[in-house]
Amino acid sequence: GAIPSDVLFRDTMAMQKEQLRAVRSAAIPGVVVSTSAVGMSNAENGIDASCDATQGPNAYRYPSIPTPYTQRKEMGDTLFALSREVPKLADSCAAILREARENDMWDQAVAELTTQVLVVLKCEERDYTLEGLRRHLLTLGIAC
Repeated sequence: GAIPSDVLFRDTMAMQKEQLRAVRSAAIPGVVVSTSAVGMSNAENGIDASCDATQGPNAYRYPSIPTPYTQRKEMGDTLFALSREVPKLADSCAAILREARENDMWDQAVAELTTQVLVVLKCEERDYTLEGLRRHLLTLGIAC
């Protein structure tokens, strides 16, 4: 069956308490930094005490933010709705997501799989420039 063109877009969702993290400058070597505002130690909050706070891209540490169950379910449902268009693809995606969940990589895996499935569905066999994906994104109002 046809997939609605807006299947990739979802309504805005409020941030959940478990998604909040303190973003702080990286600790300066030799300086002890206290526990963060959310009650987690620097290590738990992703702050590396060996970083120099003056380093450009490494000046701040951003701990990973877990995706709440409802958002994971929607992302998984979207992936499987798309992947059912190709025989056996949904089963392959499920196996990859199972392994990713065991390795705490589910969020990245579902994003990468969704991208790959879109390329499979929207691009012709020798579409090396991803013109089919570009046309699809244009129908959704995304210029590229």
